[in-house]
Amino acid sequence: IQYEKAREDRRAKVNASYKYIFEVLSARVGLDLPTVEEMILDVPSFDAFDSFFAKGGRKSLKIFYQEGDPRGIECGRVIPDVEKGSKIFQFYLERTPDKIIGLCLYFVRYKNDTSINEKTIHEEISFGVLDATDGLLPGIKDVIEKVFLPAILATSNWGNLGQSKEDTKDKQSFVETIKKYISFLEGAATCIEGTVELKKIDHINFSELQTFDKITAAADNYDTVYQLEEVLMIWYRQIEHVLIESKQLRREAKDSGPLMELENWKYVSAKLNFIIEQIKGQNCKAVINVLKVAHSKILKSWKELDGRITDAANESKDNVRYLSTLEKVCQPLYSTDVVLMTQGIPYLIKAVQMIHRVSKYYNTSERITSLLIKPQEIKVTNQMVTTCEAYITDAGLNGVWDQETPIVIGKIKECISLLREYQKCFHEARQETSENVPFGGKALEVSEVYIFGKAEAFCRRLEKIMEMIAIEQNFNALTQCAIEGIDLMAVKFKNVYHIFQKKPYNTLDPQVTEFDVDFVKFMSEVERLELQTFMRTCFRKILSSQNSLQLLQRFQNLNMPCLQEETARTVSCILQHYVAELEATKKLYQAQKDDPPLARNMPPIAGKILWVRQLFRRVNEPISYFHKHSDILASPEGKAVVQSYNKLAYVLVEFEVVYHNAWMKEMSQLQYLLQSTILVRHPTTEKFLVNFDPQILEIVRETKCMIRLGLEVPEQAVKLAIIEDKLKSNKLQLEGVVQSYEDLRKETRNMFVNLMTPKMEKMEGVLRQGLTMLTWSSVTLETFFQEADQVLHVYRQLLRRVTIISDVRIGSILKEISSTSLVSLPVDGPIKIEDLLTDNENYTKECSELLNIKSMHVEDAVQDLIDLFEKNYEFPSLKPSELQGKKKGIAFEGKEKEKETTAEGSQSEDSKGNNKEEEFKKNCKDLIAYFSRRLLISLQKATRLSLDRIKRRMSVPILDDIQNAINRIIHLTLEVNRGVAQWGQRHLQKSILKTEPGTQQAASAGFGSQEKKAKKGEKGGDEVVRKLKNFYAGVAENEAITKIIVTLSSAGNSLKEEVSEVLQEFDKYKVLWTEDKDTKFQEFFATGPSLSEIKEEIVHYDMFEQEMKNLKPVILLGPIELHTGPLKKSLTIEANSWKMVLCCYLNEEYKAKLLNMMSFINDYLNKLARPLIDLDDVRLAMEALSAIQEKRADIDISMGPIE
Repeated sequence: IQYEKAREDRRAKVNASYKYIFEVLSARVGLDLPTVEEMILDVPSFDAFDSFFAKGGRKSLKIFYQEGDPRGIECGRVIPDVEKGSKIFQFYLERTPDKIIGLCLYFVRYKNDTSINEKTIHEEISFGVLDATDGLLPGIKDVIEKVFLPAILATSNWGNLGQSKEDTKDKQSFVETIKKYISFLEGAATCIEGTVELKKIDHINFSELQTFDKITAAADNYDTVYQLEEVLMIWYRQIEHVLIESKQLRREAKDSGPLMELENWKYVSAKLNFIIEQIKGQNCKAVINVLKVAHSKILKSWKELDGRITDAANESKDNVRYLSTLEKVCQPLYSTDVVLMTQGIPYLIKAVQMIHRVSKYYNTSERITSLLIKPQEIKVTNQMVTTCEAYITDAGLNGVWDQETPIVIGKIKECISLLREYQKCFHEARQETSENVPFGGKALEVSEVYIFGKAEAFCRRLEKIMEMIAIEQNFNALTQCAIEGIDLMAVKFKNVYHIFQKKPYNTLDPQVTEFDVDFVKFMSEVERLELQTFMRTCFRKILSSQNSLQLLQRFQNLNMPCLQEETARTVSCILQHYVAELEATKKLYQAQKDDPPLARNMPPIAGKILWVRQLFRRVNEPISYFHKHSDILASPEGKAVVQSYNKLAYVLVEFEVVYHNAWMKEMSQLQYLLQSTILVRHPTTEKFLVNFDPQILEIVRETKCMIRLGLEVPEQAVKLAIIEDKLKSNKLQLEGVVQSYEDLRKETRNMFVNLMTPKMEKMEGVLRQGLTMLTWSSVTLETFFQEADQVLHVYRQLLRRVTIISDVRIGSILKEISSTSLVSLPVDGPIKIEDLLTDNENYTKECSELLNIKSMHVEDAVQDLIDLFEKNYEFPSLKPSELQGKKKGIAFEGKEKEKETTAEGSQSEDSKGNNKEEEFKKNCKDLIAYFSRRLLISLQKATRLSLDRIKRRMSVPILDDIQNAINRIIHLTLEVNRGVAQWGQRHLQKSILKTEPGTQQAASAGFGSQEKKAKKGEKGGDEVVRKLKNFYAGVAENEAITKIIVTLSSAGNSLKEEVSEVLQEFDKYKVLWTEDKDTKFQEFFATGPSLSEIKEEIVHYDMFEQEMKNLKPVILLGPIELHTGPLKKSLTIEANSWKMVLCCYLNEEYKAKLLNMMSFINDYLNKLARPLIDLDDVRLAMEALSAIQEKRADIDISMGPIE
């Protein structure tokens, strides 16, 4: 019961963390989750789980799954289906009762500073499996080799280790250490696996053969002796088999190295020593003792076998001892550092030499040859070749053809150097042993063919690869060579080269003979490309020696031996063409020497020198190439060419010297060009012009070109060239000043010219310095430019402010005035005459006041403009205090005030200042008159446009009832200008307002406050303005306006005829309102009309109604609109009334006919209803029928269908 309770307690601990562990175990061992949970609950204690999950607990949890004895009642349950004495698979925590023979499932957490969280347990712990089914050592080896080593190789996070060379070596050393440990585990497992255990004998009790008496008794027993001899022979055959195996040649891996020899001897030594330990055991000794007493004959063979196995064990032990010395010196062979391997070769050879000299068993030539190389498998040499392959291919990551050419070439050279060093050290060691033979030493007699055969084959393979790479580099230059058509050759080679690169075999393996066959084929394919033929084709037609030699140089840069012969032949052909070029150059010089063509932007003298140098270069470059790269000039033909070249070169050089000396002489005699003034006036326009001699720039250009050509230049020309930038800068700056002044003058409008004259005169005064005093060498040019810029700045700012006032404050308002409409006309529809007059009377009053306000704004802007000119105007005789006192004298508020101010000013000024001021005032008056005229023109334009609007709306003569309204609108439009006061009358306006205070507000208020004015104030303000001088006369007397007024006022009444024509169209409807309906229809029905005639009459009135509906709602008659809405409605009602009356008469008519017909029918029905008794009755009936038949046609005619 207590075990069951303990089991339930363990079950209660199972939470999500336990479940996660159980799920992992279930997935790995292939059991379902409930089964795994029950098997884990069989474990007596969960302390290991608790410690693993807790904070600060253990970092690992090991769970073993293997066969074992079934647990008893301590597990808390009875395990079903378990036979007594059998074993079952169970889980064990942390340790097993016996050795590990199953799975070790381990969980690891990398930190234990916190307890494991159930939600993040899958992130906090890692899981792994160690499979010891085949043994513990193989299991550990597999985990390290297949899990940890790949993870280490794949990681890039090495902590403090970076990417430096030393850190990389540390990483490689660590990886090599792990690999060595894996190799050690593999060797240990092999040794354990290879041990031979002597067969156990169960039917003999060897423990009873320990005492002498029992041994003697057993020896006397024939059956016992026979059985022991059979046992000894069984062991004999086992040991004999082991010795035979140890003597046989071993089949080793193809890439086995020298350390494999050491591993093999360790394996043999372990196997033999284990057998010797069994021979020395009690069982084997008991059998031998009994057989010795019994004098058995097989003991002789056993003793011989005992000696052989002892010798073999001693040999293996001795070989292991000496071969262990090779382990350290052989380690570089297993790295990929070829330099380190090269350094370790001497130590390896010395170690082999020491073994050969000292070892008791391993000093034979066969053993040494087996160490260095075997007929079947390679040792040291093989390991070197294997390592070199790994070094070249980066351990198989990159192929030979996939790497950059310089890198792979460097690796191949290092590998060849390593193998050569190996041979060199071996030969030196062999020579040393041979020299010690006379002194008792042993000669190192080994087969060099066996040792170095593979190394030599590998070196030859590397040399072929290098040859292919060199060819590829040469042909790769073809793609970068600018030779037309050679890219096709490069493409053909790349195709051949890529085919070879795609071969599936290992290129570096010397035993792969397919490479040699493909190499021969590759070389033959390269020869078939026929580069010589292509080169001959390129030089088939030589047009220029220079171009041909440049092309030849490109071919030579390819460094291809196959092109050497063709190059020599091509040089000879080019030389022959060069002779013709010498003659052509000579003729060209003779033809153009007097007037040679100049290069673009070249001065005359330097251009001629450059021309002759080009001719010289044309003949000099080819012969220089011949001299440096060929011996053809030493031939008789070449010597003749040299003589012709020397004659022509002398003439060309002489031409250059003559022109250069003449230019030098001219420069020395040239007067200095910088003494001229910087400005001159145009003789006609008197504009300022920059006085810069173009010969200066030509001399500077000549000087620079001469310097670039490497020729001597005079000192004065050099000085001129030095200040070139300054001269150009001054020239450009002066041109900018002159151009800016001219632009400002052009921008100054005519009405401002007189007022801007002082600024212009001041600027011209500054520029006149350049006409007389300043030259291009003056040191005061900077001061001149500063002064000119300052005056220009003041001029520009003043002109800018004047332009802004003129355009923004004056021009825009005048434009608004000119575009103001002085009449109010409907935009979309017509308007009544009364409404039109009423609207325009109010509207013209508003326009009058609005235009008067805008006129005052323009007047203020003109006054500001005059104040601006006055502030910037220069009065020669006035001091600042006096000028301040005179400002009021140039304000224009009225003619009378003007006269008073002028009189006061004239008394305080001298004659010169008075003239200046009078001139300024006159200019100001002209400016005011100009803008006042512009205001008048704007008002005239506004009036004309307004009257034009009326004219366009009334484009044809109008009726009498509209004429008076139009005349009234014209009068109101003209009256708007009466409300715009002329300038200079504000003082009069103020005085009038003082005498009429009731009108002051109305006169001063703007258009925006019209709705708030009182009628009395409104009328008073208008009267105030009208008492002043205004623009009415100027606008009304304008010719264009007068013409429009005459046109509008002299309109005739011709439109009456058109109106009459329109009204005549309604005459056909006058019957509707002129005649009486009853009289008309009574007369109509008195005529006895037929049904169709009645129908036509109804349709006639219905057509009237339809025509009224289709009548246009508005009839346009020139400027007049006739609205037909009321007329349509009245006529439609009237037509419908006539139609209804007609229908009523028709109804009465048919009612009477119907009553007559019903009376006739009733009478004759009574007659026909009488019984037929006699012939009279029949006769009466037949008469009735005859009458009915006669009446039938009349009824049908008179009672037709009516719709």
